[in-house]
Amino acid sequence: MKLTQKILQYIIVILILLAIFLGSLVVTSLIPSSWMEENVKKSAEDMKEIGEKEIVDMGYKKEVLFIFTDALMVNTAYSVDSSDPLASSLLARRDYLPGQTTLVHVDIPEGLVSPARYYEEGESRENAFQTEELWDTAFGIGEEAFEYARYWHGYLIFLRPLLCLLDYEGLRILSACSFAILVIALAIFTYKKLGLAVTIAVLLSFLGSSVGIATQSISTIVPFFIAIVASIYLLVRYSKIKNFPIFFFVIGASTCFLDLLTTPIVTFGIPAVFYFLCKQKEENLNLKEEIKDFLKIGIAWVAGFSILWVAKWVITDVLYGRNLISVGLGQAGYRMSGEIKKASLWKEYELILKQNFYYFTSVPIILVIVASIGYFIARIKKVEQMKVQIKKLLPYFVIGILPFIWYLVLRNHSAFHAFFTYRNWILTLLGVQMIVIKIAGYRKERKVIENEKN
Repeated sequence: MKLTQKILQYIIVILILLAIFLGSLVVTSLIPSSWMEENVKKSAEDMKEIGEKEIVDMGYKKEVLFIFTDALMVNTAYSVDSSDPLASSLLARRDYLPGQTTLVHVDIPEGLVSPARYYEEGESRENAFQTEELWDTAFGIGEEAFEYARYWHGYLIFLRPLLCLLDYEGLRILSACSFAILVIALAIFTYKKLGLAVTIAVLLSFLGSSVGIATQSISTIVPFFIAIVASIYLLVRYSKIKNFPIFFFVIGASTCFLDLLTTPIVTFGIPAVFYFLCKQKEENLNLKEEIKDFLKIGIAWVAGFSILWVAKWVITDVLYGRNLISVGLGQAGYRMSGEIKKASLWKEYELILKQNFYYFTSVPIILVIVASIGYFIARIKKVEQMKVQIKKLLPYFVIGILPFIWYLVLRNHSAFHAFFTYRNWILTLLGVQMIVIKIAGYRKERKVIENEKN
């Protein structure tokens, strides 16, 4: 395919995605907020009682659930003005009460702030109080509102209809049940396509990074839903997918649309593991082809994520003059640097790794994973099997170090949100286990390829 044809193909995909994204937001913004009022009030009471963070004692470690962002999401869903669905879709206001709000603050490059009533006179408005804000909004208190237009807030296409039926407790139950069903489905399709060893490794990786408990924080679980759904689709439709770069482009774009920058790289890394497992099972690629494939899907994912995000800023700027491009770039710069402590880059990076490892560590589960690795290593009968071709291992090695790259690039974000960014290490768990499986199964895999050639 010629370059011009490829570019045209991606332009068409972008236009289709923009139509779907904006169209779905506008349609769900037509739902009157009065339909969800009772569930929002009940949710606000529950969240205010819990607080901005919830500490869950799991016995072997304590997990932190970020109720702060969940409250923001519910607030944004309830603050939609159904009489102006386009503006509501693009400006993403919170604390907004149609007919009552008198002052709307536009999005700014800095962090979130709360209404003036939460602060003493002269106090810096650096902190935000999302659970309290939600309660006030649900019960009709306040005249100040805030825009959070830098994100798509695509989760609203699910959250707004669901809030008409469920309160926060119900949403948590639905999240947990949906996750369980999706993981079971992923395990079944993985077993059918790639065998028992890979299935066990995948399940251990989800277990080892405590993804299950993340179902109780709606904002945190979103990227994992995307990753699992994409992986299931890939496993089922692998032979039917004609253009994998576009597939990963759509995954990146969907992540940008639905996620609030929690652990977005898992939506690339997890499906990428399945992609290379399927590809290596059916083809015997050389090292150059492996690298080329990885770059293609990696660049496609980044392009989908970035282009659709910038498109959101451009559309909002054109229609409402919000200067979101400057706001978005300013926030990106803040998240990528942002002073955590006055220390050198590598000292700062070391601190970030320690913070994320602190939340990641769970001795019983790590022991299970170590035991599984030991089991596979024990299967290596001869030294010859250790001479596995590097091309088979390279994709999993790169996927495994992606979290370390993420922590280095988004230092501020990874430091202040270590209690959920640590789950990026699911990619390291997957990468390490796939390398071990590849080494342990080298002899069998080579025979399969040789038989196919004959």
